[in-house]
Amino acid sequence: MKIQQQGEINMAAEMDGKMAAQLRESYMEMGAEDLLYLRAQGTLTETAEAVLEEVLKTKGVDPEQAETIEAGFRQEVQNKKAVEKGLASIASRLSAKVIDWIFIFLLIGMLGAGLQSLFPEYKDATSMILGLVLILYLLFKDGVGGQSIGKRLVKVKVVHATNGRACTLAQSFFRNLSTVLGLVDSIFALGKERRRLGDLIAGTRVIKTKSVG
Repeated sequence: MKIQQQGEINMAAEMDGKMAAQLRESYMEMGAEDLLYLRAQGTLTETAEAVLEEVLKTKGVDPEQAETIEAGFRQEVQNKKAVEKGLASIASRLSAKVIDWIFIFLLIGMLGAGLQSLFPEYKDATSMILGLVLILYLLFKDGVGGQSIGKRLVKVKVVHATNGRACTLAQSFFRNLSTVLGLVDSIFALGKERRRLGDLIAGTRVIKTKSVG
C-alpha cells in the first residue's frame, strides 16, 4: 500500500513538473505587464503562481514597481466585474423592446385615428406623418435619460460605455440605426459585455438601474 501511495505521489510530482515547464515556457514569451495582469485576475493555481513569480524574477522585474502596476490591474479587473454584474440581461432587453413596439403601435393607432377623423382628405400626408413618428421614436427613444418607455418599465438604461453617463440623443441615433441589420446587429449582444453592434458604434452599454423586488 505504501509503495502504491509513493508511486501516486511521484506521478503527481512528475505531472506538476511537466505543467510547470510548460507554464514557464509560455510565461517567458509574455511581457511583464501581461504577466502582472494575468496574476491580478486571481485565477491562477498555486503552481502557476509560483512559476509566474519565478519568471518575473528572471525578467528582472522590480517587486515594488510590479506591485504598483498589479494593484492598478486588480482595480481594473474589479471594475470590469462590477460592470458585468450590473449589465442588463438579454431577457430584460427583449422585454423592453416588445413594450416599445406595443407603445409605438398604440400611439400611431390613436394618432392615425385622430388625424383621419380631422383630415380625412389627407390620407397620404397622414401616412407620412405616422411613418415619421415611428422612425423618430425608434431612433431617438433612448436619448432621454437613457431610457425608452420600455426600458423605464423593465428598469434598464443605456449609458456611455466608459463614463456611465446617460445615453445622448446622438448616441441613441447611432445605436438604433444599426437595428436595420437585424440579426447581424443583435448577435453581438451575446458576447460577454452584451453590447450589440449599435452599442459598439455608439460607445454605449445597457445596465440595470436597480434590483427588482
